Amino acid sequence: MATVKRTRPLDALLALVISLGLSLSPAPSAGEEESLQGVSGLGHPIYLTSMTHMEGDSNDFESREAFFDNVILLARAMDLADEWDAILSIESEVPFARANARWGVNFMRMIRNRGHGVGTHCDVGYGDGRMSQEEYEAELTFNKTLVDDLVGEGNNTGCSGAGGDLDWVEGLANAGFEYVNGVVGMHYLPMEDSERPDGYTNGAIYTGGLHHAQVPVDLLDRTYLRTLADVDDLEHDETGGILVLSSGGLGKLQGIAEGNYVSIAADYEPGVDAELALDDVDALVDLIRWIDTHRDRSRFSKISIMSHATDWSVSNRLVMTYFLQEMQALQDEGVIEWASEKQVVDAYLGR
Repeated sequence: MATVKRTRPLDALLALVISLGLSLSPAPSAGEEESLQGVSGLGHPIYLTSMTHMEGDSNDFESREAFFDNVILLARAMDLADEWDAILSIESEVPFARANARWGVNFMRMIRNRGHGVGTHCDVGYGDGRMSQEEYEAELTFNKTLVDDLVGEGNNTGCSGAGGDLDWVEGLANAGFEYVNGVVGMHYLPMEDSERPDGYTNGAIYTGGLHHAQVPVDLLDRTYLRTLADVDDLEHDETGGILVLSSGGLGKLQGIAEGNYVSIAADYEPGVDAELALDDVDALVDLIRWIDTHRDRSRFSKISIMSHATDWSVSNRLVMTYFLQEMQALQDEGVIEWASEKQVVDAYLGR
């Protein structure tokens, strides 16, 4: 293992701004995000994203201390990512988005202004059999508007999550989203059994843990972006597309060595606890090289590592630094290219 590079401490001025709740720089205009380099034509690299979820069950809105604890974690995560030419994507559910306004710090805008990605997290629709399509779309719109108000509508074009029994393709499109990421087993629920992978029954999804399995099940197929016209299946629709499906999920880094990214129903073990370790990074490097060897290079490929703010705590700094260091080495080789979730979709759409 190469020597881990020393990183700078959290910028003192940034810490002061956060602690005092002072206003930040103006929001960027819609479409200001820089485009990826070298994405046109065949032979483009695998796009790598890191989505950090600010969850719906957090107490950021109720607790100023909890909010600023997360802000400091995320600021340090961005400092570390910047050291290794990485791009993070922070996706917010309602509590963290509302906390930005309540506690007087538009941190989502700061993330955007620092060149990292922002988006909406939507724990909406799954497990609520009483919800109508109209109510579902209203909740999605509410979540999106909260983040729109912080970063600008044109910079918040994607939702992570939102799977369930209802028509999530039409629902997300009607709420103003262009793409969905964080695609998991619950996204199969509106589909006929014949369009689902083996073992993905309603019971297995609801009670067998498959609701959060990374899908599509086939690993290479999972990496390819495609456009959906309806919720009938997860196959690319040549015409009538209204929502980009941008999956590529491998789950959390602290499960790669244990194979937690494998989503075949017969082999899936929900709730397997795994500790974040250096061998997860080594396993990820091997996995990325396997994907790169076997993928269809005429298609846009993307993989995504999911995290929470606490994964970027000081106790995990060694492993997270090693992760970023090894990804930078793969980027230098041209195997992967760091991007925000939005940047990948914009490249896929030819923007």
